[in-house]
Amino acid sequence: MKLSVPSDRIGSLLYRSTMQLGLPVLVVAWTLIATVLAVLVAAVLLALVWGEVGWRSLAVAAAVAAIITPPIAYKVGQLMRELNRSRAALQRLALIDALTGLANRGHFYHQAEQLLESDTPPDLPVSALMIDVDHFKSINDEAGHAAGDAVLSAVAQILRNNVRAGDFIARYGGEEFAATLPATDRDMALAIAERMRVAVAESSELQQLAQRGVTISIGVAETTVALPVDAVMLAADRALYAAKAGGRNRCAFMEVANVLSTTARLRALAVGSQEPAAGARSARA
Repeated sequence: MKLSVPSDRIGSLLYRSTMQLGLPVLVVAWTLIATVLAVLVAAVLLALVWGEVGWRSLAVAAAVAAIITPPIAYKVGQLMRELNRSRAALQRLALIDALTGLANRGHFYHQAEQLLESDTPPDLPVSALMIDVDHFKSINDEAGHAAGDAVLSAVAQILRNNVRAGDFIARYGGEEFAATLPATDRDMALAIAERMRVAVAESSELQQLAQRGVTISIGVAETTVALPVDAVMLAADRALYAAKAGGRNRCAFMEVANVLSTTARLRALAVGSQEPAAGARSARA
């Protein structure tokens, strides 16, 4: 098996190992190394060309290296620092939803796969939540899209404040959020979901932002065996539909087994995540 190390990892390792010293120390170290190398190269060339090593020539080579290396080393160090900052920003953009600061859908699926699709069945139940802001289109229409964005950001903060350290929450898309709750059974998941629902419904900040009351509906699913992420999220999605159909501003639970019919299984196991049908999704508004 051929082993390889991606160049970006090498660059990151080099950056961390060198920049930990600080830029001034790095410049001094590079200057010393360059000076030593210049003296060695000069000595070899003098020996090969003239057959003897002139100490005056070596001193000149050392002086030149000591003069020209510091500004070059300083500039290279600055460029390395800026490059690493830019790369960190790009990595953050690839994982984080810019509006809410939560993980985005792609990052959510990556984390959920590690939790739900392990070759070893979980020792404890794992639960998943699908969360939707009720009547969000009306909020946009009545208060404006800027207010709608502010509402989503505020809801995200409330949801973040009401999950535990090991839980993972993300913006799933639009006005929808999703969460995975490790080592959490049905009752615990419903309790967490209810805490989220109440916190949103009682938020005076949301009331001011939306110029009306803001509520959420939450679908809860639980699994005790390793399953594809889409299968578990499909159950949570169906539970969310049930919460919407039941009048919104409520939590509902759906057994994963109940949605793994032949048709549902094909949908859940399809390559990539599948969006609900347009007509069905519009019913959530």
